[in-house]
Amino acid sequence: PPSNAKAITILYLFAGPSREGDLGWHLRATGLKKDFVIRVIEVDIKRDKTHDLLNEQIQGAIIADIYANAVDFIFLSPPCSSWSRSLFNRWIKGPLPLRSKTHPWGFPWLTGARKEKIAAANSLMRFSLRVIEAACASDVGIMLEHPEDLGIYRTGENPASIWQLTELRSLASRFTAFRTASHQFHFGAASPKPSAIWSN
Repeated sequence: PPSNAKAITILYLFAGPSREGDLGWHLRATGLKKDFVIRVIEVDIKRDKTHDLLNEQIQGAIIADIYANAVDFIFLSPPCSSWSRSLFNRWIKGPLPLRSKTHPWGFPWLTGARKEKIAAANSLMRFSLRVIEAACASDVGIMLEHPEDLGIYRTGENPASIWQLTELRSLASRFTAFRTASHQFHFGAASPKPSAIWSN
């Protein structure tokens, strides 16, 4: 254990399944190299069934902890499947798009399972926006990662992107923040995976 008693608490929401060399592993390793503790709280239903971020009580507890400065930094990587451009690929059999730039919160004609899916995805995104607002208002560092907005698809359709959301643009104008984009391919990903990062 590090000799330095100093500790930093990092909250990683939507951390995904635990895997070797993941973000939490690298953060803890960085702390050991610098001789202080980096405590990483990784939250994802794929890690623990009780980590259901659709649960409003859990959402409320996390927001309260942020306002109470119980964490020093937050990583946020909300699910992107319903925001994926690949849903507009008509040459591959698979799920159909649930949203577009015109209807970023979902097509109004959706019914049944597709309507339930978009409602759940929207709940997680709205929670993510609340997390960002709470962090920025409390001077807690935050970093949001999501696929980059690549504009019009080759079919002529315009997919939705969280970077188009007026709610996120409003947060960027209220708080000092920056956004940058890169290909994950340069960092070892098997495909280009153009991604953007928003941070205060």
